[in-house]
Amino acid sequence: MESSLPVVAHFNSVVETVLRNQVTIVVGETGSGKSTQLPYLLYKKLKEVKNEDAKIAVTQPRRIAAISLASYVKSILAEKNEQNLVDYAVRFDNKSTKFTRIKYMTDGLLLREIILDTKLSNYSVIIIDEVHERSVTIDLLVAIYKLNFFKKSNLKLVIMSATMEAQLFSKFFDYAVVINIPGRIYNVKVNYLNTVSEEYISNGLNIIVDICLSDDSGDVLFFLPGKEEILVACALLKKMYNDKIKGLIILPLYSNLSKSEQELVFVETPPNSRKVVLSTNIAETSVTIPNIVFVVDSGVERKNVYCPMIQGTSLITVQIAKSSANQRKGRAGRVKDGVCYRLYSQEFYEHNMEEFPTPEICRVETDEIVLILKKLGVSALPS
Repeated sequence: MESSLPVVAHFNSVVETVLRNQVTIVVGETGSGKSTQLPYLLYKKLKEVKNEDAKIAVTQPRRIAAISLASYVKSILAEKNEQNLVDYAVRFDNKSTKFTRIKYMTDGLLLREIILDTKLSNYSVIIIDEVHERSVTIDLLVAIYKLNFFKKSNLKLVIMSATMEAQLFSKFFDYAVVINIPGRIYNVKVNYLNTVSEEYISNGLNIIVDICLSDDSGDVLFFLPGKEEILVACALLKKMYNDKIKGLIILPLYSNLSKSEQELVFVETPPNSRKVVLSTNIAETSVTIPNIVFVVDSGVERKNVYCPMIQGTSLITVQIAKSSANQRKGRAGRVKDGVCYRLYSQEFYEHNMEEFPTPEICRVETDEIVLILKKLGVSALPS
């Protein structure tokens, strides 16, 4: 494994804490290696200390994160001929085998496994990554663990994120231990606009063009709220600047692209070229795109919100929280000093943005949640 990563330097304290406690909360800054290194190091320690051939589930909010993390860890372990220990499972694509000991998977898939096996008898450790997103499935997994496993079984839980309300989760599990791991990240300079503007596509493209025409090397990641805006921005960039900027590679990234199309963003940029990736918040966490030096943050994202007037859920564009803004900033500065361009003012960031996003369970319909809980045998539900 990568011995220079901070999580390796803190390996003994982290693993010893996990071995001693049923629930451990890990706040690992961007670049610490928590998602790629910790599961393997924990597996090896359990085998060494307890002589246990542990099976570890590592959940991710999105398919692309589960797939890319598993592929990356497999490539590292191939040097030790241990690549069979790691694989992934997402909906309609399960690569895990009887030899898999570290399974990267979506949190939704683990929820389905709990419905089929309420004791999760195949696992020794559950790692829920990126809990700051507070999706319905993440909150359900945390709640179900406390209900079914906390102080009732030997199944261990590790909760991880770079930007989460650690004390909230700690208190939920009777003040569970919180471990902080520093990140391995270069300096990231943050530039703001003087005001908040709704013209984030044109403002962002102007910044990207300036970057491409400069002598500064490195690829660009532009965060936009949805597929529609990404396709518009891609078309504008190609139409107006593709012939003027040599070696420009323009790549979209959103959830319903095919796996092969998504994987194009991970291909190394050829010499004398520059890659510009236009992405939704799919690239905000757990996905490390090689050679990103510049991040352009529109400051908005799409979220499902229940609307009483239509008695249904609508997908609307909303302002991101500070935690998301910091996650986006963390995508830069992974290979050298980077720059994050925020398409809003510093005053807006400091005084108008929420610290953390509203949990999804507080803004969507609860019908499916109730049905899942009923299926798991939870009868005492509030009316």
